[in-house]
Amino acid sequence: MKLFAGEASQHLAQRIAESMGVRASMFEEYIFPDGERRVRIVERVVGEHVIIVQSTPPPVDMRYLQTLLYIDAAKRSGSSQVTLVMPYMGYMRQDHVFLDGEAVSIIPLIRSLEAAGADRVISLDMHSVKIEEMFHVPIVHLSALPLFAREITAMSSSRAVLVSPDMGGIGRIERLSDLCGGMPYVAVKKNRDLHDGTLSVSRLGKGEISSDIQEAYIVDDMIASGGTIIEAAKLLRDMGIAKISVFATHGVCVADAKTRLQAVGLQRLVVTDTIEQSDLDTLSVAESIADVIRSSS
Repeated sequence: MKLFAGEASQHLAQRIAESMGVRASMFEEYIFPDGERRVRIVERVVGEHVIIVQSTPPPVDMRYLQTLLYIDAAKRSGSSQVTLVMPYMGYMRQDHVFLDGEAVSIIPLIRSLEAAGADRVISLDMHSVKIEEMFHVPIVHLSALPLFAREITAMSSSRAVLVSPDMGGIGRIERLSDLCGGMPYVAVKKNRDLHDGTLSVSRLGKGEISSDIQEAYIVDDMIASGGTIIEAAKLLRDMGIAKISVFATHGVCVADAKTRLQAVGLQRLVVTDTIEQSDLDTLSVAESIADVIRSSS
């Protein structure tokens, strides 16, 4: 077995390698003056099971192209099997048609990964369970919820509530509630204009928040612009909840998302290392990924 770190996930790949007691290798990359990219595997991988660890944070399109070249290099170098560990899968929110004439963008990207030679994929907290069904190769869909449950259980009081920042996260927040011993939960009703992306929240759409609740834990699969979470936090603040924490698997955090989130006065903002961060409270998913790789080796 050989484990390779993609450019976007070097620290996570190193943590996975350490957990497995192996060495994380690197690809040799060269960018030509016109922007074309050349990728090469230097060490011998003939007959080896190659693990490639690469998320697709911004610039998303380039990261996907890079990943395709990694897979092709491994296949052309004689690897017997390629497992792609893509902890954060860009374009996962584009899993169905919202407006007439749109592409379902995640599907051609999945087909490209398969065509390049990925024999199996490992990912975390994809936006919809429907995405698993789009793959023609085996996929392992992991979740950061057990990590979040341990943290939330350790820091919460009996007057706490779990919050999904939109109705689409009901399944996620229900699973987390079970992991947290039946902690109460609610979901915020979100309204987004599909043409210009304008976001608003109107009310809690499921469950009730009792008057004695003092802490709220907003949990989501990702933070992009931060708009959904910020609006949910403001709603909770207006309801008199002073202690608000946020847990999200993928900290994409585009533009000034981190600054805007910090301005809300969160007690804690937690993400995982599916996307590399240097200035956020981060939990590692390396052990969960290493367990899956070990179990199939």
